[in-house]
Amino acid sequence: MEEYAREPCPYRIVDDCGGAFAMGCIGGGVFQAIKGFRNAPSGLNRRLVGSIIAIKTRSPVIAGNFAVWGGMFSTIDCTLVHFRKRRSVEFDYKWRCNWRNISRSKWRSSYGR
Repeated sequence: MEEYAREPCPYRIVDDCGGAFAMGCIGGGVFQAIKGFRNAPSGLNRRLVGSIIAIKTRSPVIAGNFAVWGGMFSTIDCTLVHFRKRRSVEFDYKWRCNWRNISRSKWRSSYGR
């Protein structure tokens, strides 16, 4: 029932984008810190600097990717709820089909297949 207690759809999209961006920043920062630490030259000081550089360069990219995913998720969710005028069991199946087609078309357009 908490789904209906959330804010209306135009604001929900922005809210979900922000939440996904924050998740991407935190998760990407942790992952890139470990990756930068492991791939840096030996020595604790160099490894810490490598970790910080990896966080600064890659964490915003990962956060942006998460924000785009969250925005597309919420946009499709709000669009289907708007057209359907209610939530139902088949709503989830339609959403999954649309998400698969959108992500597949993005993959094909970027790789030329």
